[in-house]
Formats: sequence, C-alpha cells, structure tokens
Amino acid sequence: MKIAISCDEDEKVIENLSDAELYRVYDIEDGSVKGSELIRTINAGHNIIAPFLADKSVEALICGNVDKHAKRIYARHGLILYSEKSGLLKDIIEDFLSGNFEY
Repeated sequence: MKIAISCDEDEKVIENLSDAELYRVYDIEDGSVKGSELIRTINAGHNIIAPFLADKSVEALICGNVDKHAKRIYARHGLILYSEKSGLLKDIIEDFLSGNFEY
C-alpha cells in the first residue's frame, strides 16, 4: 500500500492541500514503512495531482484542510482522503500505522 502526505520543506503536513507542492509517499507493507520518497510537484491543482498520485499507485492521501470539491476529485481517482491532520510526518505516519486515524 502507498500513502502520500502533503508536506512542506520541514516535513510537516502542509496546512492547506491546495498549497501543496511536496508529497512524501510511503510504501507500507505488513504494517510498517518499507521505504519512502519525496515527490516535488508544481501547484497544478487537484485535477492534475489526484490522477498523478493515483498513477503512482497511491491509495490514500493524508493532508491538512481541503474543501468538498477537492475531496470529490480525489475520491473519483480512488484515493482515500484523511484530512484535517497536522504535525510532523514521522508522527502522522506512526499514528496511521497504529490505527489511530478516522476516515
């Protein structure tokens, strides 16, 4: 499973998904992180980023604030969206792996 988190240069969840240009993509296997990569994009909008992430086999996106329109776009591309998250990526991914996330 691949999970993407929208982030800033300091490896924190970016407050607004619409401002995201960086995504940390984690490869999850057997309940643990097997690897990750930082992907830099241009701020191209949700209609470009959603299929881009889906093409990279990302199944879920963890992010900060997002509007209902964007949620529909990501859902249309098969991504589960976990929004309203904040903090350091290392803490976020640990919470995700421990099952402390709500959809």
